[in-house]
Amino acid sequence: MSERTADLGVLGMGTMGASLALNFADKGGFTVALGNRTVEKAYGVRDENPELAARLVPTDSIDHFISTLKSPRVVRLFVGKPPFRAGAVCARAGAARTSRGRTANRRMCVPCAISRSSTGPSTGPKL
Repeated sequence: MSERTADLGVLGMGTMGASLALNFADKGGFTVALGNRTVEKAYGVRDENPELAARLVPTDSIDHFISTLKSPRVVRLFVGKPPFRAGAVCARAGAARTSRGRTANRRMCVPCAISRSSTGPSTGPKL
């Protein structure tokens, strides 16, 4: 089992997820666990940003991702339709309008607006 070193995790290393992870590491000074369905993408985000490599922790599996996070575990999901356990809380995020909090499959969805920029992590997604 990995040592719990990451302050938070970002699952999904597409444009939004990778930019937000870099912003957390750069502007927030957080250590960020990086997870993605294709493992190479998580390692690529770290390798393409050597100045932030000490604060970026790519992971090989969902178990590795979770075991890397400090408690309480804070995770931002940027995936299509993630599976949730009963009682989990998710934040519905997006640039478009979001619906009000709702319960579906016994999970609470909380709206959270994000603004995004394609010019890089320093002006990238903000909560």
